[in-house]
Amino acid sequence: MVIKQTALCLKIALVYMGLVGLCFFVFRNDLMAFWSSDSKVINIGINIFICAAIFQVFDAVLITYSNALRGAGDTVWLAIIESLGAAIILGLGGFCMLKFFPGLGALGPWIAATVKIIVVALANRWRFKSNGWMRIDLFKRRPVGVPVEIEAVVE
Repeated sequence: MVIKQTALCLKIALVYMGLVGLCFFVFRNDLMAFWSSDSKVINIGINIFICAAIFQVFDAVLITYSNALRGAGDTVWLAIIESLGAAIILGLGGFCMLKFFPGLGALGPWIAATVKIIVVALANRWRFKSNGWMRIDLFKRRPVGVPVEIEAVVE
């Protein structure tokens, strides 16, 4: 049931986010012209909208699979993969984009963010498809120890 529901949710999210991404791509000039009349700002924003258009579909994958895994209790995987993605791809990758490709300006970190979303989305999809989350027992019974104090009776 979980696999069917996740597949349905993914389809809905892909259609919705795909349409948003398509609008970002097709109307990027108009959207930027709405927010600014400065040609420099518009040129920067147009390129950033391309990144946003690309990551929309992968964000749908990321959100759908991460929430399905979270619901199954696979929170350790999510914490690790998100932390690695943020630190390595977004942090180090963003820094490298600024350091080695300074001509990209604000677009460099946006490219790193787009790559991070794509990689984490694909990693979460792999994790879900591997069925490793099915072995998690959310209702595992642990023995409960009750502390008992023993007092010495002095007469």
